Amino acid sequence: MLTTNPELDGIFGVWDVPSEGILAAARTAGREDLVITTIDLGANVALNIARGGSIKGLGAQLPFDQGVAEAILAGYALLGKETPSYVAVPALTVTQENILDAWEMVYSTPAPQEVQDAFNNNK
Repeated sequence: MLTTNPELDGIFGVWDVPSEGILAAARTAGREDLVITTIDLGANVALNIARGGSIKGLGAQLPFDQGVAEAILAGYALLGKETPSYVAVPALTVTQENILDAWEMVYSTPAPQEVQDAFNNNK
């Protein structure tokens, strides 16, 4: 893709792990200027974001919040209350500026030390 389209400024990768492959291809092609975005907050993409790398942002799921919403809907169903046919929790926008807070929101735990160190070294 990068060889055929050298004028590309950015790529969206579906999910974090496949985006790691895009990141590796960009490095191999010497494309440090390529902007990569994705969805899902994994440790490797978080580390790249914290370092100010090519992954500039992503949309993270909020699984705990989704579980809370589903539990509330199950309770409503048991009580005979009407519920919508589909409910989704909005994604969380994650960038270098909020990577540590975002990690804590998504996983209810501090970011891995390596991600914290990378963020603090690249402020």
